[in-house]
Amino acid sequence: MAPTATALPRPLTPAGAAAIVPLLVVLVAIETGVTFFGTLVPQIQQEFGVSAGTVALALSVYHGVRLLINVPAGRLIARSPLQRALGLGGVILAVGSVVVALAPFFPAVLAGRVLMGAGSAVFFITTQFWISKVATPQTKARLFSYNQLAALTGSALGPAVGGAVAGLLSWRYAMAITAAAGVLAFLGAGRLPDPSSSRSEAAATTLVQASDRLEIGLVLGPGMIMMALFFFHGGVLSTLLPLLAARRFGLGPATPPIQRPMCSSPMLCSHSRPKPTSTPTSADST
Repeated sequence: MAPTATALPRPLTPAGAAAIVPLLVVLVAIETGVTFFGTLVPQIQQEFGVSAGTVALALSVYHGVRLLINVPAGRLIARSPLQRALGLGGVILAVGSVVVALAPFFPAVLAGRVLMGAGSAVFFITTQFWISKVATPQTKARLFSYNQLAALTGSALGPAVGGAVAGLLSWRYAMAITAAAGVLAFLGAGRLPDPSSSRSEAAATTLVQASDRLEIGLVLGPGMIMMALFFFHGGVLSTLLPLLAARRFGLGPATPPIQRPMCSSPMLCSHSRPKPTSTPTSADST
């Protein structure tokens, strides 16, 4: 009996590569702009004089809005031109970041974060549809791995770049990174090739119909795991650690991440702690 030949993965077509590579570049920029907000929490809390629980709402409303918008936005995007949806997400994200940067009081920060959540939801869902239209059964896994690689690259750059700007200037100036990423998405969306050209229209229609028939049981388990991971990320990594680093160790948003675990030793981080102000004693006053 002759052995069965294994089908080798097919390389991306020129049309597929032209449709996916610029999108990944924009994705890195957007991820960089939306992942550093946790490093700004101590500065925002100090400026507006709010509690840790109150300032954490700025993180919660962002993710909460994404949760509420994901499903209806996905149904709308599935039936809309993807270039237009990508640009719309970038515009909403940029407007929200400007509202946050210019906020005269804390409720305005929350309003801006609501817009940022809506814009990022539209953008990230559009990228998933974009890749689904470009991908074939042979290239789907590779393309989604590229998508994750771009997202992780932006997530790694975001806290470093945003924290550096906030430490050197202010948290308000750091929001310019997010605004610039949104503008880049808006300007780049109209210049990206139509992903539908790399797949037949029948395949795209089949994809929409299949998504409409998706059973909740197929995504419930992975969804609960993702919820637990994001709960830890948003509740601990993005909120508690920046507040603890600022209060206990005197670390600012521009502190290199490699320095933070070393600061359990007073000798290693004595230069990063705020120096106590000397109070005059009775001997000094005489």
